[in-house]
Amino acid sequence: SGIMFCGHCGGRLTLLVYREHYTRKDGTEYDRSQLKYLCYHKSRGLCKCDGQSTYVAERVDAAVVELIHQMFENIKDAPDEGDIQKRFAKESASSKAQQTKLNFELKKNSDQLLKLQDEIGATLMGDSVYTPEQLSTAIKTVENRIVNIKDEIERLQNEVNCKKASLEQIRPMFEQFVRWARDFDTCTIEQKKMIISSLVAGSHEIPLTKRLRGFYFSSAN
Repeated sequence: SGIMFCGHCGGRLTLLVYREHYTRKDGTEYDRSQLKYLCYHKSRGLCKCDGQSTYVAERVDAAVVELIHQMFENIKDAPDEGDIQKRFAKESASSKAQQTKLNFELKKNSDQLLKLQDEIGATLMGDSVYTPEQLSTAIKTVENRIVNIKDEIERLQNEVNCKKASLEQIRPMFEQFVRWARDFDTCTIEQKKMIISSLVAGSHEIPLTKRLRGFYFSSAN
């Protein structure tokens, strides 16, 4: 309750206690309580939800626990630290080579821009091979090229910085994941809710499983 949503309308599911109580023909009392999840939107007629109004909590919780166990199973082996370091070093070297090439292109275009700007005076005096319109177009083209090169250099550097930050975070993240996998079945309901929220229900941050998988997959490429 609080982190589960209806798969039909997207409305939040809330927990309720469903109670049956009646007197049998033989005079004995029948009294049973059962936890259920209620689709708030469906129960209030707030939308055309084609799902159920209620779901037996025991069945839903069992399905959720099975899914969590599958997540733990999917990421169960500790990443090899040396292998990750080698991948990072290889990617950093590749990025550095690309940045070196781009810096060379940046200098070449910057020098070209200076020459074109020096040509402005000659164009105004009528001593240039360029017309004012041609010179203006040429300057804008080179300026745009310089901006694009600088953006690409910044993108490559940011990519390396993000990789480095991920490399520093992956070990404590994985250790936390392993602790959850080990202790999940013996945790309290509130602790399980916290773990499930961190794994799959984060709305403002990337869920832990995606962060772990994203690092592994990008490192393997």
